[in-house]
Amino acid sequence: MKFVSKTEGIEFNNKEILRMSQKFNLCQDIVKLLFARGIDNEDKIDKYLNSGVSSLYNPFLLKNMQEVVDKIKYYIMSKKRILIMGDYDTDGISASAILFKYFKSIGVDTNVFLPNRVVDGYGLTIDSLDKVKSMYSPDLIITVDCGITCVDEIDYCKSLGIDIIVTDHHDIPSVIPNTLIINPKLEDQLYPFKELCGAGVALKLVHALGGLNEALKYTTIATLATVADIVPLMDENRAIVKLGLENQKSQLPKGLKKLCSELKISFPLSSTDISFKLAPKINATGRMGDAIISFNLYVKNDDAQIKENIDLLVELNDKRVVETNNIFASACEMLEDTNVSRLGMIVLYNETWESGVLGIICSKLVERYNKPVCLLSMVDGEFKGSCRSIPGVNIFDALTSVSDLLIRFGGHNQAGGLSIERKNLKEFRNRINDYVLTHINESELLTKKYYDLDISEMDLSVEFLQQLSIFEPCGFKNEKPMFRLALTENNVSRMSNYPQHLRIKQGNLNLIGFGKGEYYYNLSVNCPKEVIVELTLEKFANKEKITGFIRHVNYSKLSTATKSEIISANYLSELKYIQCKSEFMSYKQLSFDSAIKRINDMSTKSLFGTAVLIYDMDTYFKAIKLIPSIKNYELFDIHNACGENTFVFAPNSDINLKDYNNIFILDNFLVEGYIAHLSNKFNKIYTLNSKINMDMFKGIDVSREVFAKNMLAVKAYKNATPMPDLITYFNNLKRHNFIDKNAKYNEFYFFMLTMEELGICKFEDGLININNIKSNLENSSIYNFVSQLINI
Repeated sequence: MKFVSKTEGIEFNNKEILRMSQKFNLCQDIVKLLFARGIDNEDKIDKYLNSGVSSLYNPFLLKNMQEVVDKIKYYIMSKKRILIMGDYDTDGISASAILFKYFKSIGVDTNVFLPNRVVDGYGLTIDSLDKVKSMYSPDLIITVDCGITCVDEIDYCKSLGIDIIVTDHHDIPSVIPNTLIINPKLEDQLYPFKELCGAGVALKLVHALGGLNEALKYTTIATLATVADIVPLMDENRAIVKLGLENQKSQLPKGLKKLCSELKISFPLSSTDISFKLAPKINATGRMGDAIISFNLYVKNDDAQIKENIDLLVELNDKRVVETNNIFASACEMLEDTNVSRLGMIVLYNETWESGVLGIICSKLVERYNKPVCLLSMVDGEFKGSCRSIPGVNIFDALTSVSDLLIRFGGHNQAGGLSIERKNLKEFRNRINDYVLTHINESELLTKKYYDLDISEMDLSVEFLQQLSIFEPCGFKNEKPMFRLALTENNVSRMSNYPQHLRIKQGNLNLIGFGKGEYYYNLSVNCPKEVIVELTLEKFANKEKITGFIRHVNYSKLSTATKSEIISANYLSELKYIQCKSEFMSYKQLSFDSAIKRINDMSTKSLFGTAVLIYDMDTYFKAIKLIPSIKNYELFDIHNACGENTFVFAPNSDINLKDYNNIFILDNFLVEGYIAHLSNKFNKIYTLNSKINMDMFKGIDVSREVFAKNMLAVKAYKNATPMPDLITYFNNLKRHNFIDKNAKYNEFYFFMLTMEELGICKFEDGLININNIKSNLENSSIYNFVSQLINI
């Protein structure tokens, strides 16, 4: 992993920063953050700070807008039937609601059709057109948030005698439908902003039909979609969202207000609340059932109807959460036998997966593996799915490259959807994987985390924290400012009763790491450490204090030796596999110099696939000096899941090395069973022709007396709170005086290895469970192995 400054390569004009600071009464560092986002002159800063009604563009600059307005007014004047056809996500639902509510306000009754994801599929289809003709007999269909790729479907619609207008915001395909289209991405138009969402386009249509004041009535609804659909919160989108948040008290539909109360989402809503709390619930109905349930919360005012729809939504959302967790676990399990480092794009499919949640899971897998992801499931005899991407890979272009294999597809730079026949799945996976690998620089697949400003040397002030609020509303392309902080103190502790969370004291700054408990021991060692944090100003006892919430952790090569008993215990962990066998087991022994040369050759050729495991400190310091091409350093475990070339110091034997083709062990292994455990049909393992490091066994007493003391301590300790790991459990034994204060962890770990092999006790789910079994120590192959080594 690498932390990268968003200001990298930018040369700042310090005089201009000072001038803007004085002009707008802002801290210079705040102005620097603005400059880094391209907001780098007086006009841009003024527009950014004062974004609002004046930032909304003339809707008639959109290509075809005048013709569309004329056509809609003709159908209204002629009292013809108008149908709104939307998508089933928050954007499509919100866009449909904007047009429906506007038409209703001027006395025009319209019908709304939102496709059922399972029954009707995505977007316009021949079947859905037949359905709406039968149900509503429309004279005019207005699509929102869909239609731009539906060439054949729109021709079919016209053959039915139904006129159709497409309003959409997705990327423009090579061939577009033969009908009137409103899309800010169309070529040859004067509209200055291309990044509206579907509801943003619907808002502009209302702007054109009814004027600015009419459009301003729907900015809160458009805000929900603009945030949820992950379009850039810049320019006109920023204006829409600022207006929508400011007017939410009067504009947020009654049903959505009651939904927020049911979900205990407090008011006023922020863009973060919408993104992480409200929008996923609105999306749940379209993903898991019928999007009309969410739509009703936008348009209904009857309390009983609202409650009925909220109950249905909550039920579907609960189902969504369960399905999401299950499918995510299933997808990760499928990748357990796959070397992800070799892939350009992850493509997985399962007939039984719930199609409605695949987009969410794609995003989670992208976050974990830093690869584009496509997940598919069976719907009505064909595989349908979602794609999510990483910066540097345009998923729409990737899908276009294999369009001959697809039934239909759509999307934009970072997300897409598709349908495909089963017979084409294998070729699709191979070709789209090859496309990504040939259209991306390998370095773009490295895990990078970005920050806005390094605050390691800054004297943070309350004023600076207060001024960070100018960046709101935050979202895609206008993210909350993140800050890099070099940790210079090893002052880390677990939260009492919540050991999965950390507290770190850095000078006067308090840092909190929710869910970062796995880094506790890594953050306690002597090596350069850095974190990316989100800063917030908290009030406590009438005082304001600055708190940093840790988002990412990174560390460099060790500076000095770390705790030898942990290193020794991890070395001993190889003995868990003393009896392990594998048909793929093989390894090649090399001299140290030969190993270094081979590692340099491999890591220079590719940034992925090589892991170097080391336990001895002297070997470690020598290796990192001789292998400059590997810049990723891990301690005890591997935290990147995409197979980046890495050093791993003192790895626990359970670390997952499946994404590494080449594994170098620059110390002698203890038992061949460990090599068997590491071996698979894809990797190659290299070891040094050296002796076992006996220093790792210092302080281990194999006597029965020590085993008896440890067993008594484990039996006496009645702790019911699960511990995050065995070493924390051991430290608690010491803290509560169940074992001697001078006891060493490696000795206790050896005791547990032996006891687990004999079936007497086992550490699982955070506790040591004792079985009513008796056995002699000599029945343990682990005990015999270590005893013989120590007694030699």
